[in-house]
Amino acid sequence: MRLRRRRWRRARCNWRRWRGFYGASNCAVVLNTLDWYAWPALSAEITQLGILICAPLLAARYGVWAMVDGALAGTVLQTLMLVRWMERGGYKLRLWWHGASAATREVAGQYGPVLLSSVVASAGLLVDQAMAAMLPAGSVATLAYAHRFAGAFQALAGGTLNAAMTPSFSRLVAYGA
Repeated sequence: MRLRRRRWRRARCNWRRWRGFYGASNCAVVLNTLDWYAWPALSAEITQLGILICAPLLAARYGVWAMVDGALAGTVLQTLMLVRWMERGGYKLRLWWHGASAATREVAGQYGPVLLSSVVASAGLLVDQAMAAMLPAGSVATLAYAHRFAGAFQALAGGTLNAAMTPSFSRLVAYGA
């Protein structure tokens, strides 16, 4: 119990040093460090619930933008709910910028190669479509369906790995391992 209290204090100090806020996903990671897995997992459904409620109610007035309003309302509600649960766990949310630190500059330096790899990957898709356009009719559609099939598999595999590994990684980060 004593060790857990020390880890709890260290996690709270690490949270106070953290200078950014990026929405509900980061709140969910913080809750995972407390071994609270159900609320972050269930909170993702609030966005869909916002769409289901707002779309029929606002469709006559706003048209298709009613879905956008519902998604926005659901996301804001999800974030507020997760922030409330974080505060119950002892984490206070502070939204201000203290300037660039050494850690911020390190992350910014690591972002360059990630950006370059995204550009190269996108260019590859563009070349694939250009080559498929020179083939017989239906080739572009076949390529699009192939990309969707592969994308669905990647999303399922990535989501599964994320759900399995994020709690362990977030606990390691919180306890300074």
